[in-house]
Amino acid sequence: MNNIICIGFSFWKKIFIQKYLKTYKCLFISSTSFDKKNSPQKNKDNNYFLHNNSLAFWSSTILRDNSINILEKKYQQSIRTSDQYAPILHIEDGFIRSNGLGCNFYYPYSLVIDKTGIYYDPKNPCDLEKILYELTNDLDNEEYLSLFERANSLKDLIIKNNISKYSVGNSNNSIAKLIITNQPLDNQSLNRFIRDYNEFIKKASTNNNNSTNEKKIIFVPAQLDDDASIVLGGCGYSNISLLREVRKNNPNSFIIFKIHPDALSGNRECEINIKEVLSLANYICTNELTNIDCINLCNEVHTISSLAGFEALIRNKKVYCYGMPFYAGYGLTVDISVEKKHPIALESYSRRNKINLFSVKSNLHRHLSSTDIGINNLIIGSLILYPTYYNWDKKCISTVEDIIDTLLQKPCSKQNKLCYWFSKLTKPFRKNFLDTDNLLEQYQIKENYFKN
Repeated sequence: MNNIICIGFSFWKKIFIQKYLKTYKCLFISSTSFDKKNSPQKNKDNNYFLHNNSLAFWSSTILRDNSINILEKKYQQSIRTSDQYAPILHIEDGFIRSNGLGCNFYYPYSLVIDKTGIYYDPKNPCDLEKILYELTNDLDNEEYLSLFERANSLKDLIIKNNISKYSVGNSNNSIAKLIITNQPLDNQSLNRFIRDYNEFIKKASTNNNNSTNEKKIIFVPAQLDDDASIVLGGCGYSNISLLREVRKNNPNSFIIFKIHPDALSGNRECEINIKEVLSLANYICTNELTNIDCINLCNEVHTISSLAGFEALIRNKKVYCYGMPFYAGYGLTVDISVEKKHPIALESYSRRNKINLFSVKSNLHRHLSSTDIGINNLIIGSLILYPTYYNWDKKCISTVEDIIDTLLQKPCSKQNKLCYWFSKLTKPFRKNFLDTDNLLEQYQIKENYFKN
């Protein structure tokens, strides 16, 4: 068994990573120790570790750890110059992860282990792009047909069971159905939504202009300020600049703005000017609706780079991308930053535009629309082939279908209670802890918006 040097892993991540790296023996080292061992004074070849060891790091650490940032830059340069370095594994959570937030220490049932880059960095290639290219160009028909059928069934499974990254089967589809059929809503926990939506409909009905835009519902999922996909692929947008632009271009639409659950939990930092958000959005959602609820309610999703955009594509919603997430640039989304000619967006688009997700290798699927074909191909790449799945209940490497089946049987998946309670005890000492009470207190909003 070969060794792999895991740099800068937190105590929590050290607990579970070995299960995913079965073919390696994990050796953990801090980035400070890595710097010392890889210094020019110790090694004539200051890239000793790159040439002679397999390395792994959590991809988002490149934003806060300078040693890993330098390492990644050297590795990306080596790819371009064909220098023969040992592989570096870029690790991140997969797209169907657990029943419960990762920041609350629920074990990941899927991880992405990428040898080229990482899916949320649009400036550089990643294994997902390679997979999608090979899928549409190099895969033989029989293997492709099998994967396409799996993707088709998986899409139905995801929609039927309200699958999202952190929540399997936890959604209230009845809300969307009642609104679509204009039936009255009667749910105490959703009083705010009922109030705001009814007020919007009342105003729209008194307006002489009966265009479809008058009753259009737009979902804008907030993201975290320090989220790697924002920093690397946000193309300059923030939550508030996104919301301003959406409102400017859709003055008469009903906008749902959902605060990120990690921000509400107090486990991640997020600056939200709630006063301005209230002036731009019709409805601010905290935890009373899931992302899937909001997607089911809306006509369009407008996002910087949130996974909610991908989840909306699966559900046949129109998606506007203001950054450059992994699902943008293939013709499935409206790519605002490409239209604005942002350099990172254009660089990513120039690669992805060469991948034709709308091609199909079998006459059996000619009846499907090009969009359905494209989404199925994206599902093959991003949910079937790209992530690695580990079933913590069965204690083995698994498949996406098996993981969904396992998570459907339990409201909460496996959690590390020790880490969770330590986090709970230290929670009051963290900065930028957002909950509905201190949001109101911080901005001295007299209207009891979050209580009605």
